[in-house]
Amino acid sequence: MFGYRRSLINDPFFKSFRRMGRLFDEMGRHLGHDNSLHAAGGFPLVDVWTSQEGAVVNAEIPGVATDDLDVSVLGNTLTIRGKRPHPELDEGENYARQERQTGEFVRTVELPFPVDPEQVDAEHRHGVLTIRLTRPEADKPRRIAIGNGS
Repeated sequence: MFGYRRSLINDPFFKSFRRMGRLFDEMGRHLGHDNSLHAAGGFPLVDVWTSQEGAVVNAEIPGVATDDLDVSVLGNTLTIRGKRPHPELDEGENYARQERQTGEFVRTVELPFPVDPEQVDAEHRHGVLTIRLTRPEADKPRRIAIGNGS
């Protein structure tokens, strides 16, 4: 048995795998095949909660101007389209690291029920887009009165 425990973080073999992973990620970004959370989970990241009355969707969109956003609803599908501009660098400046994605994006969210497209409200504040969607009256659950049979 060894008298000490070797840390994987400092292991040269492990470090080479981490470097290879970063290299593949970087090559994928240059080829347009991003393997980051942005591509896999979707951008923007969203939280969705529902009630009997409808749904609320919060989307994180830092750096996106309100004029660069488009929200549409069809049936039970919400679509958020937008564009996050590429930041302008001053002369002589170069990125040392760039993880935030830029360019156009589309995020589609399937809701558990259809919504009334005439009753959608959207607000954009502090990098968060909040969309309130109302469920149509005809689709809302109704309580049925039960007679006692006498």
